[in-house]
Amino acid sequence: MVLGFDPGFAITGWGALEKKEHKVVVRGYGTLETAPADAMTLRLSRLFTDVNALIAEFRPERCVVERLFFTRNQKTAAGVYQARGVILAAIGLAGLPLLELTPQEIKQALTGSGRASKSDVLRMVERLLGVRPQRDDAADGLACALAGLSEMAWRLS
Repeated sequence: MVLGFDPGFAITGWGALEKKEHKVVVRGYGTLETAPADAMTLRLSRLFTDVNALIAEFRPERCVVERLFFTRNQKTAAGVYQARGVILAAIGLAGLPLLELTPQEIKQALTGSGRASKSDVLRMVERLLGVRPQRDDAADGLACALAGLSEMAWRLS
């Protein structure tokens, strides 16, 4: 079982996948959201609690978290990095192996091209898993988990 996360301060996408024989089974996916009106400390603690609940519910063998690269909006980047830190802390507290992949590595694993568009990734998630999440963030969480299912990815980390 792999639990994947696409970190975000307002919205974090997640996906839980399990490999059974030669099939990939979707165990769950969705988003974790925090209210913009809430204080930063409350938003981060709520995210931490929600990630811990997902870990308790799905009992993954390992987790995948997207690495982030921001060059433009530093204000947005600060919140996302804090959210990512909370996710990493929850994974660390659970003692789970962690794989961090860049957006390009995830796109490469799913589509064969590190320059694939969001719609290309969504199409591959739908094609490979048979689900079409309503939110891009949830699709990105599933994409992280899909990329992390590969044993090769874990050997290279």
